[in-house]
Amino acid sequence: MRDTIIFSGQSNTFGLGLEWELDPELNSEEYLTKGIKLPIPRKDYYETEYWQKYRWTGLVCKELNYKEYNVHDIENRAIMGGAAAHTLWHILDRYEQLKHILDKTKYVILEIGYIRWWDETLHGQDGGEKLPNTPIEIENYLNLKNPNKEVFEKAIKWIEEYDQEYFWKETFNKLIKFTNNFPNIQVILIPWSGTQNDFLSYDELNNTVKGYFLDINGYPSIRGFLQIEKLHICDKAKAFNGNYKYNYREDHASIEGHRRIANMVINHIKKLENDTKR
Repeated sequence: MRDTIIFSGQSNTFGLGLEWELDPELNSEEYLTKGIKLPIPRKDYYETEYWQKYRWTGLVCKELNYKEYNVHDIENRAIMGGAAAHTLWHILDRYEQLKHILDKTKYVILEIGYIRWWDETLHGQDGGEKLPNTPIEIENYLNLKNPNKEVFEKAIKWIEEYDQEYFWKETFNKLIKFTNNFPNIQVILIPWSGTQNDFLSYDELNNTVKGYFLDINGYPSIRGFLQIEKLHICDKAKAFNGNYKYNYREDHASIEGHRRIANMVINHIKKLENDTKR
């Protein structure tokens, strides 16, 4: 029985930022008047008490009665990579090790758009989840007094050699190969940062992957949707709407934003399943 949905993406997929609406400490005058320097340390209880309960991935599974396999949860980290493209790579390269999950999987939902560094020889090892992934994390790591030499050199090399066009063409090639190898698994692409048309410009066959994209109700992207509807954390949380100092605004999805994104995905899946029954 296929009762599982695999979710892979960036920080939006594991729910980062929801703590700003939910944690009493982060909403206390004592905390906020001291000023906020993002990113803040991620406390262990954020994952189970806030992220898993309120993020869009869990809401989708609860509504549709599927089991959630989120690649960012602590028990899953480094098994399928840290982002959408890396998850496709892992599944294609390590099918036998992942067979017990894939045989139960009905959908693979991929949040795409943000640049993220992931190196199998570093991030794929024990402790790799503590290494930098995003440009901001890499910058902070490179500014440490004594960064690990190997990590430092590989981070610099990745930045120097990164080619966005090549990256997306290779990702779409992996996607097509994945759908050919796993015809019983439906892929859904969520254009979080960047529009669907932006991604399709890297599709050499023009629209080969167009049918995999989530219907986002005419919005340019999920990020555009959050901005237009004022559904960022910074639109809702006390810390960014008072007389408090901060170094930048938290632009992850708010609680309401996660709920409305979940509704888009739920409606999309319901349509797919209704079409299949006809």
